Amino acid sequence: MLNDAIAEFLNNEHKDVWALIAANNVEALLEVIQPVEEAPRFMDKLLRKKKVYQPQGELYIILSELFNTGQSPTLESELFKLDDSKKVGLFTDLTRLLFALEANGKRDEVKSVVAVRLWNATGDIAGEIQEKANGYPLNPISGAVWFAGSAMRNALHFLSFYCEKNNRQDVQLWIERNRTRTTLSIMAHYKAIVGPDMIRVAELQEKMELPDDAVANYEAVIADFKDEIAYIIEDKEAGQPPVDEEIVILTSLLKSYKGVNRIRHTDKYAEEMQVIQALLKG
Repeated sequence: MLNDAIAEFLNNEHKDVWALIAANNVEALLEVIQPVEEAPRFMDKLLRKKKVYQPQGELYIILSELFNTGQSPTLESELFKLDDSKKVGLFTDLTRLLFALEANGKRDEVKSVVAVRLWNATGDIAGEIQEKANGYPLNPISGAVWFAGSAMRNALHFLSFYCEKNNRQDVQLWIERNRTRTTLSIMAHYKAIVGPDMIRVAELQEKMELPDDAVANYEAVIADFKDEIAYIIEDKEAGQPPVDEEIVILTSLLKSYKGVNRIRHTDKYAEEMQVIQALLKG
């Protein structure tokens, strides 16, 4: 059973393909993804040339290989380079494939091939986005890189959820770290987006008993967000309660203060926590 968020994620142009995979209807699937015959040109008819077939894109080539042999040389050699605008879309569709295979329940070997390839590609893609972001926001960023990064964040959100469902906390942490890396590359000035991403990483590090790493992330949020409190207090005193973005910032700060106090067994941030709790109460 797919939850609503995953069902919506699968509701794209290939939704019929995902449905066939989920139902394990391989025969119908292979018919759908087979190369299609190109319309014969006039001279080809006269010369009785051999029929020409056009593959329906890289995704279908990968699916055909996976469901015919269990392996995909095309997938293994795919580098997901951002120079081709379709590559992040392919990564996202392969993430969708994982959920269709999860619903299928009978193709664990294929699912493993796809999952491992995506996990291994994640760091390289996040690194390329970081490199091409050109030090944004201090320097200009191209629209193509920004949109690729934004789409990648979305794909990694679902890939992280897939790892969580399959009890792969180690891989989930890797995915979330690279998702945060992508966020910082293209949205560093949006604290309401950066904060929750960094908190997710820190919370996973806590669960995996990496206290020093978790504290480092919590304290990074504190260092970057603490100055916002004064502005929010000023607005409140002027009769303006915190807006949604400010609530996210305050919540991220509160979780960070609690995280450091919890891990270090201290009440270092007790006063700051009281201030934030009062602001959040309105």
